[in-house]
Amino acid sequence: MSSIGGSPTTVCFDARRLGAHGVGRHARSILNHLVPLAHHLHFHVICKPEGIAWLQDVSGADNVTLHLDPTEILSFEECLAIGRLLSESPGDLVHLPTQLIPPFFEAPFVVTIHDLMHLQYPSFLPSADQLREAYGSEAIRDMRKVLDTMGRDYGPASHEPRATSTAGGEFGGEEVPISAYVGSLLPILATKATLVLAVSAFVKKCLQEQFGVDPTKVLVVHNSADEIFQMVTNRAQVAHQLRLLGAPARYFLFVGRWRPHKNLGLLLKSYTALRSSGKEIPRLVLVTRPDRDLGVENALLAQLRDDGHAIVFEGCDDAHLSVLYNGALALVAPSVIEGFDLPVVEAMACGTPVLLSSIPAHKEVAGRAGIFFSPHDSKTLTRLLLEASEAEKEELMSSDVLIGRARLFSWERSAQLTLGAYQIAMRLSEGRS
Repeated sequence: MSSIGGSPTTVCFDARRLGAHGVGRHARSILNHLVPLAHHLHFHVICKPEGIAWLQDVSGADNVTLHLDPTEILSFEECLAIGRLLSESPGDLVHLPTQLIPPFFEAPFVVTIHDLMHLQYPSFLPSADQLREAYGSEAIRDMRKVLDTMGRDYGPASHEPRATSTAGGEFGGEEVPISAYVGSLLPILATKATLVLAVSAFVKKCLQEQFGVDPTKVLVVHNSADEIFQMVTNRAQVAHQLRLLGAPARYFLFVGRWRPHKNLGLLLKSYTALRSSGKEIPRLVLVTRPDRDLGVENALLAQLRDDGHAIVFEGCDDAHLSVLYNGALALVAPSVIEGFDLPVVEAMACGTPVLLSSIPAHKEVAGRAGIFFSPHDSKTLTRLLLEASEAEKEELMSSDVLIGRARLFSWERSAQLTLGAYQIAMRLSEGRS
């Protein structure tokens, strides 16, 4: 180990899950700000071939070496490959920013925990058919191999998860170990890590309550909005860009994955009820990919699209997303649980009001800049949508308040906190050796 005075000189950064989703965006943005800040460190970055495009800002840096992992996601081969790559490119410290723990390595590691939703809401876990469609037939069997490997490498977790429900039914004659997979890996991550980074105080609280993790071992390192998400004061420019995108002039906006915890049923039901009022109502724009059958949500969205009331953007880069934030009357986020919820801070950075479910993460992120409703109260959401449809953005919430709140979060500050966490982790690991 080549650390100097409790500071690492090399860090192995697991970037296998880069993408447009919140966890992937976090990993990319943290790395983009860490590399120029920590020029004294050398980063060995492990990524998938398709993830290289997400690393273009740092891939040419002198203190970055890329290591490609071409194996299939969630396969046992991936489990073996990541261990081999870590052995070939050893670091003083390993950072796991996406809640994945590889076997076969002994270096101290820092892990970023984004949420515990699958333990708190096990019914949100994907079914066997959904896993097979997403990752292939071997993925479920490989999960069991991974669990066996984890048990050999790390031993049982110090604190067993309290959620014990199993989701997924039968596949290939064996029970799908989805809850076992999630429920085993998370406590391993939380209890075996040298240091834990939580994306919110809410996640830190959950780690303490769910696994009994010592709160002094957990540092809160918030997400933030990328620099591209800023308020555009030239409204004519925004209107022109919206026309180029094929977006309406007035609309409510949803941004997020098509997943159960996003609670899209509440939004779609409330919006459908609003349409029946007979008043002139802004349209609904959704930046999502309806890639899972959620039942009533799919039916409601299909009807709204057929009637011309809803528009879906399935692929949207950050430049176009910034335009949509700027043009929206309000962002609507009805989730039943989140660890942070990046679109909230991105919308606020663009000066766009946020209508939010009153869950702890939303209150932590938006504070007094948010307009809140219960995630189980469609009537209140319908009323808020009606009030918002009859107002201008500044009447809903001052853009100064929104932007001021968003500025409380910055990737630069989060990168500085992460770098400090690396130093603390090295001191802790050296103290144990």
